[in-house]
Amino acid sequence: MKTTKSFSIGFWLKKTAIKSDGQIPIYARIRVDGKSADISVKRTTDQVQNLGFYHFKNII
Repeated sequence: MKTTKSFSIGFWLKKTAIKSDGQIPIYARIRVDGKSADISVKRTTDQVQNLGFYHFKNII
C-alpha cells in the first residue's frame, strides 16, 4: 500500500487588517495532508507592488 503525504506553506498580506500607520501584517498558511492553519508571522510591511509581484520591505 502506498501512502501519500503533502505539505505546503504560503504567505500573504492580510489587507483587511491594515494598521493605522499603514503597515500590513504578514500571515502564513500551513497545509499538511489537506488540513490547514493560518498564523501570523508577527511581522508587518508596507505594500509595494512592482510588475504584479509583492515585495516585502523591512521584514527583519
